[in-house]
Amino acid sequence: MLPLFMNTLIFIGALLVLALFGGLGISEIIRAVRHREIGIQNPESFPYSFGPYKLDESPIRFSLSVVVNLFFFVFGFGGIFLILLFF
Repeated sequence: MLPLFMNTLIFIGALLVLALFGGLGISEIIRAVRHREIGIQNPESFPYSFGPYKLDESPIRFSLSVVVNLFFFVFGFGGIFLILLFF
């Protein structure tokens, strides 16, 4: 069995990987929007005119991708912050 310090380092590494994937997902969404690969026709109704999907399902897919990536990013860095706060 590993000592507590080693377990903590392994857990921090896992949270860093989680935060990295969340950050990469967020940056990929931002890049696609900025380079017009997603196809936003009307910025005023932004999530509703998003992407190559049908109009009724486009805001759901976009919102889910943003929420999942933000969760990874915040959970990863928030977990690291809490671990360092308690140690």
